[in-house]
Parts: sequence; structure tokens; C-alpha cells
Amino acid sequence: MDTTTKPPTGAMRLLYTKDHHAVSAVVKDKPLVGWKPTSLGDGGIFNPGGWALLRVITQKIANGATLDAYDQAIMIENAGAIVVCQSGDKVGLVQNFRFVAERLMNAGKDYVKRLNDEKRWPELLSTLGRWQWELPRGMSPVGNETDLEKFVLAAAKAEALEEAGYAIDGARICGKCNPNSTFFAHSQYVVCGRVVAVTRNAPEITEILGATRLFGAEEIRRLVNEGEIQDGITFAALALAGFNF
Repeated sequence: MDTTTKPPTGAMRLLYTKDHHAVSAVVKDKPLVGWKPTSLGDGGIFNPGGWALLRVITQKIANGATLDAYDQAIMIENAGAIVVCQSGDKVGLVQNFRFVAERLMNAGKDYVKRLNDEKRWPELLSTLGRWQWELPRGMSPVGNETDLEKFVLAAAKAEALEEAGYAIDGARICGKCNPNSTFFAHSQYVVCGRVVAVTRNAPEITEILGATRLFGAEEIRRLVNEGEIQDGITFAALALAGFNF
């Protein structure tokens, strides 16, 4: 009999009004919907865990006049770390089940409009989900540290250990990167560290993680060519750390 335990995966569905009164089936006694309306503005939501999504009006200021231009969403996050765990000429990556996929159709500039007009959002959500190799990262709520640099370094050590099972030493901030400066207000910190011990990872119950491994430059290049690494933050962090693949 095959006793191999397959790692969990995931799926997505649309949120409805009834969900605001439901409880998570994964985290005991936790409300299913953690995002709440912001204290100011119309349509913004925030999560006490460290995120806010605001609906804003972008303005253009010229010749002393402030002109309303268009509306958009902007994302705010707590400080966190993307961790480059290095062991010799190799770097540690973790498999993360991410809700990403190829686009449903080749529609060019009308892609999103067609999804909405044709009511294909549930179809889109049903296609999302694939394993991707990434650097460990997160916003681990470690202690009550108020010094930002110390907090980031502590978060980096905690995330490397929890997500990938890597204990790191000599952690230092080697740069910052922003995944998309159109929509993200803040950059996140890239932390480099040396792997001094490898143990079993212990992800949070809501995370969907697979294997962890140390990869050399040629292996990473192969993963990129095969589409198993597509995460922009991982690419940026590796570059900032001076890891050339």
C-alpha cells in the first residue's frame, strides 16, 4: 500500500457577503474574512496582520494646480524580508504553491474587460495554482522589536528557518526591491545570510509549501528556462545579492 503523503495544494473562489460571518476551516476560531474596511476613504480594506489595500485618486500637480487624474488601488505592507540563504556557491529555494497561471485567452488590451463582460472570474480562479521555486520571504511577527533594521534581520532569520529549514548567520540587509511600484507603496528588504545548519521547515498552517533545496547557478538557470521560477522578487533579490545565474 502506498503510504506516501502528498503535499497539499490549493484553490480560489470569489468572496461573497455570507463569508463575512464564516469561520476558517483551517485556522481554529479564526474568522474566514480577516480584511476589514479602512478607517478612512471609500472601498479600502486592511488586515491587522500587516496589509492594506486602499482605493485612491491619483493626482497630477503642475503649475501650482492639483488635478484629479484617475483612480487606482495601492497596496501597503508591514516591513518584511526576502532571504538569500547561501551555502558556498549555492542558494536555498523553497517550493511555494502560488495562485498564478497563464492568461485564459490571447485578448491583448481587452483581456480584463472580456473577463468582466463575459463573467469569467470564477473560470479564471479555477485555473490559478502551480508550484514555483522562490526565495523564502515573509513578515514574521517576531518579538516586539521597534528598531526597523533589527526587526527585518530577525524576521529574515525566522522566515528562513520556518519556510526553508535554514538557520542563517551573518545576516545583513543587501538592498531593497519593490515588486510593482505602480501598486506597492513600499519596498521590501533583501537580506543575505550564510546557511550554518539545515533542519526541517515548519511553515504556518495557512502556507502551502513543498520541498526545499540548495541550487547552483546552472540549476537555477534550468528552472528559469522551464518556467519553475517566475517570481520577480526572487530574481531581484538574487541580483542584489550578487548571485549570477
